[in-house]
Amino acid sequence: MSKAYYTLAGKKILLWGNTEITKQIYFNLLNEGFSVAGIVDKEKKPFENMTVFSYKEAIDVFRKEEVLLILCMKSALNQEELAREAFNDGYHFIVFLPICNKNNSISEHMRINYQQLMYGKVDTILFPTFDLLDANIDDYNVLRYFKSSLEVDISVKHIRTFFRSTVTKELLPYRDKSIADFHVLNELYDYLYNGKAYPTDYMNLYMAGTKDNSFLSDRKRLFDAFRKGYRESGISFFESMPIPVECNDNGLNVLDGNHRASFIFKEGISKVPVVISKEGFEKFLNRLIGGINT
Repeated sequence: MSKAYYTLAGKKILLWGNTEITKQIYFNLLNEGFSVAGIVDKEKKPFENMTVFSYKEAIDVFRKEEVLLILCMKSALNQEELAREAFNDGYHFIVFLPICNKNNSISEHMRINYQQLMYGKVDTILFPTFDLLDANIDDYNVLRYFKSSLEVDISVKHIRTFFRSTVTKELLPYRDKSIADFHVLNELYDYLYNGKAYPTDYMNLYMAGTKDNSFLSDRKRLFDAFRKGYRESGISFFESMPIPVECNDNGLNVLDGNHRASFIFKEGISKVPVVISKEGFEKFLNRLIGGINT
């Protein structure tokens, strides 16, 4: 499995097509300090001082795992058809304009990246692999990219309780459980809003069994604030305070914010806004794609 995202660094860049788009990307790459290994064009028309290959010649000359193909045809539909051909031939690092009726967040990310290749800084661009684009996964939506992390809306089915083993012995039975199975927090929600029994297990866990009504009143105020914020602003309310998570063997584990995650699950909200390291997100995506492809 190739990485889910990659950069231009260390790749042999081939521009496929000989158009005005080729020229724009070529000179922008040079201005940004990147070299182009060659041009791919079936008619082998001269381009600047570059070596021009046919597609078959490029396959023979370059190792596919080292090549980054940037498609420069004028038609996005033509680009996507040829990108699939290249993928079927063994290429994974393929930059192209996805067709406009693909409205998932990954395709939109690629379209933004393509524009940046033509006109902007390129050294920090993260490109999704063709595998990732083709999977068309609806389990997440990337919101914002930062230097070492990103904010994402993740399907609630991937969210799990804390993972690290440094928790107290009272918490250990609840370690690395699906949020749906974290009954201790879920019974708090049911007590507050569904008229269910007193949350004995919750109070035993968080208050050592003490019947502290002021603590429950505080939890009620917290959940009421969640409800009010969500009903007034929708999911963007929780996107303003994403839950930090890390990727482990069974999914994405909450580092802080189990109450928020439980509330989101019990409210029937399908995605949980999280913040995760880029390395962790890539690890999660590779497993997600692998699970879909098996």
